[in-house]
Formats: sequence, structure tokens, C-alpha cells
Amino acid sequence: MTTVATIRRLRPGARRAITVAAWAALDALCVAGGLYAAIWMRYDFDLAPVLMRRSTIAVALLVAAGHLIVAGLFGAYSRVSVRASFDEVRGLAAATIIVVGGLSAAAALMPQLSLPRTVGVILGLTAYTLMLSARFVARAIREARVIRHRGGIPLIIFGAGNEIGRAHV
Repeated sequence: MTTVATIRRLRPGARRAITVAAWAALDALCVAGGLYAAIWMRYDFDLAPVLMRRSTIAVALLVAAGHLIVAGLFGAYSRVSVRASFDEVRGLAAATIIVVGGLSAAAALMPQLSLPRTVGVILGLTAYTLMLSARFVARAIREARVIRHRGGIPLIIFGAGNEIGRAHV
């Protein structure tokens, strides 16, 4: 089993790849879980319609895979982006909008899926909120560690840019 100490001993490129893969897996879980939550809410919190359909599992897997592909294309999993940065949030937003649009169109055009048409919108709001919440919690923890480690106070340097601002703060 891989531990955090083992991951920290890896070379930076491998460590970064594991981190990106972990965030991608978390996002896929948020999207798949968001689909189940959306269907559950849509059917007035009755679990039977959610759990009894095989199509729900297939749609959840397809939506999660589609989100990962689209988010990767829009740079949400870039190796140079910082967690919860503007670029990553923009990439997640674009991916969520595209995937929600595709799911809503599929729900409207394919009645054999037996998905309510509103599930896409609820899924998008739920999944995007979960993804951003996880990123901002991770970023807050990381920044709190840096401040405690350096023994300083938080400071904003206007106009310093991304790299210089991180180097000085």
C-alpha cells in the first residue's frame, strides 16, 4: 500500500503524476456521486429508482469518463496549474458545462435512459460544488502549513505575478 511518506520520497515528476491522478479520481467520484445525488433528489429522496436501474451505473461511468476527458482537454489537470487556481477552476467549469449539456441532451433525446431532464442541471451544480470545495479545503490547508512553517504572516503583493508572488510569500 502506498503511503504519503512513500509518495514524498518519489521524484517530483512521479509525485506530481500521482497527485494529478488522485485529483482526477476524486473529480470522477464527485461527478458519479453527483449523478446519484441528482437522481435521488429528483425522485423525492426515494432510493429505489436510483439503485434499481443498471442504466444509472452505465450513465454514471460515462459521465465521469466524459468529464475527465473534457476537463483534461481544458487544462484542469495540467501539471503546472496550482490546485484551486483560476485556470483549474475555469477548466472544471467548462468541463462541467459541456458534460451537463451532453447529459441533458441525452436525457431529452433518449427516453430509454429513463433519466429526468433536470438531472443534468442538478448534477452539474452538485458535482462542481463538491470539486471546488475539495480544492479550496486542500489549498487552505496547504497555505496554512506554509505560513506556520515560515513563521510569517500572510501578505498580498499586488502585481507580483504568479511565480514571484509565490517565491516571496
